[in-house]
Amino acid sequence: MALRSTEQEGSPKRSAPGTPFSGLGWASLALVSGIALIVAVVVNLQRVVEQRGEQALWVTARTEDLGAKSLRRSILEPALLDQVAERHTFDWQQGRVIIPAAVGWLVPDPDGESGGMDALAKDLVQRAQAASGTEAEALWKRALQDPGVPRAALDALRMQAAWFAHREDKQEWCDGLLESVSELAGPQTQASMLLLFAIRHQAMPEHALQIFGHLEPERARALTERLQERGLELPGSMQASQEQSLRRAELKRLLPLEKALGSATEPNWLVVDLDCFAVIFPEQQRGVWLDLAVMKSWAGEHAGVPVELVSFLEPLVAGQRAPAPVIPGFASARLPLQGDPPVLSGPVLLAALVAALAALCGGGAWLTLRSAGREAQAARLKGEFLTTVTHELKTPLAGIRLVSELLADGHVQDPDKRRGYLQALSAESTRLSMLIENVLDLRRMESGERVHDAQPEDFGELLKATVELFEPLLERSGNKVLVSGLDTPLRVLVDRDDLRQAFLNLLDNARKYGGQGDIQVNLTRVGERAVLRLLDAGPGIEPAERETIFGRFVRGKQHQHGGIPGVGIGLNLARAILRRQGGELIACDPPAGQSGACFELSLPLHTNTNS
Repeated sequence: MALRSTEQEGSPKRSAPGTPFSGLGWASLALVSGIALIVAVVVNLQRVVEQRGEQALWVTARTEDLGAKSLRRSILEPALLDQVAERHTFDWQQGRVIIPAAVGWLVPDPDGESGGMDALAKDLVQRAQAASGTEAEALWKRALQDPGVPRAALDALRMQAAWFAHREDKQEWCDGLLESVSELAGPQTQASMLLLFAIRHQAMPEHALQIFGHLEPERARALTERLQERGLELPGSMQASQEQSLRRAELKRLLPLEKALGSATEPNWLVVDLDCFAVIFPEQQRGVWLDLAVMKSWAGEHAGVPVELVSFLEPLVAGQRAPAPVIPGFASARLPLQGDPPVLSGPVLLAALVAALAALCGGGAWLTLRSAGREAQAARLKGEFLTTVTHELKTPLAGIRLVSELLADGHVQDPDKRRGYLQALSAESTRLSMLIENVLDLRRMESGERVHDAQPEDFGELLKATVELFEPLLERSGNKVLVSGLDTPLRVLVDRDDLRQAFLNLLDNARKYGGQGDIQVNLTRVGERAVLRLLDAGPGIEPAERETIFGRFVRGKQHQHGGIPGVGIGLNLARAILRRQGGELIACDPPAGQSGACFELSLPLHTNTNS
């Protein structure tokens, strides 16, 4: 019995044949089965999605190709001539762009209106110009009859002789010379004729406005002013000059058609530049030129195809198929998005699977979504920042380039205007420098590269120098900075460049959002701190926003969608700079009885500051 008892105690215990698994085992089995089921369903759904995606891509590509072919056929149909505005058409005859009489010319004659004369004729004209009295009259009459004077120069000589006759009081001869000037005379000759008509108080010819159409706007403006000095008004003269100058510019860029399509006998098209292409219809002796905006409008009204036109320069999203070309090098056809994507079948089963997956992997999914959300927000903020900074950089650069080209080409002769343009250059340069400095400061602070070199500085002197540096921008916007409290010396231990950048950001913020009123700056001592208060004349800041506006890339609600330029980092950098140096920057209530945005900047006084 003892031996049997020992055997029973040392033998392993076995479960009864019918004993079920424990709860943990069933849970593990259910977990594995659920994951396997979810994987199988997800794989199957992935295959369905891929098949539908491939089918959608094929349908899209087919639709875009058919739409592009239909648009190309429609562009070469003569009906296009009646489907676009008249100003987008031109006459085409014998392989040439026909210049309307009102336009006059496209390329100026390099020899001038009196060029092409032979040596004897030129000598005769020079002698007539140098002579006077009866001798000059005889020489002018000989010059006008000289066979060495080409027809193109004859009108110019007639006008010179007419001025001579007017000065010599030979009115009948002057009248005859004016009547003999052709309506096809060059613009300089016609302008001279108008001026002589005004001096003699004669009625203007019927084609006077057409003469202004032949002149460039600057020359037309000068002629209009000279006529007005003599009491003559020609309503519409400047409008005629500007309209024909615009028409001349449009026709001038069509000149490459003559070389490329001059021998064409069938409708044909040519890309003139990135913004324009032209189609000629030799049989109808007409043509049209279209930019992308006009072409889109035409396609939407007349083409009747389910695609939209896009520029061939439009960037593609990663993985996106290139659209079908309509005009290679100019425009393409793309199928626009239509409606919401189709709902997958089996919504109940899909909802159950999603719920099971959320229950099994809730923690991991939450962390993943949180991380993805942060990355998406960071990418969005980075994209918005880059877009805004790029736009902010382009605006002052465009102004600098325009003003510098005007000054370099000698178009601005008036000293006051030149001074104004130079002030604009200085203001735009200051604005550009501030923007670049803010962006660089932001990068240096993020990377820890910003070096802090603190030295004892006079707070008031630094403020005064910063205001003087900012004056070009203030003069352009019409603001003034009224500074008080400079008579009290206040020394602080700061990095001079850092603090100046913080001042500039505060002043620029007041200039942009403070309207046309004065900017008030007051410097005082409060205990052991130097305090600067800045007040503008703008609408002010809502109390709820007085802390949020210091966030990075944050702007006030009143200006988030307005036309005032800004990146949203100026106040953020200003506060960061001050806190690095032991200071503080806050938005506070304006003084009693005043309105506007009020900022308070404070720094600890240097220990050696005299009381």
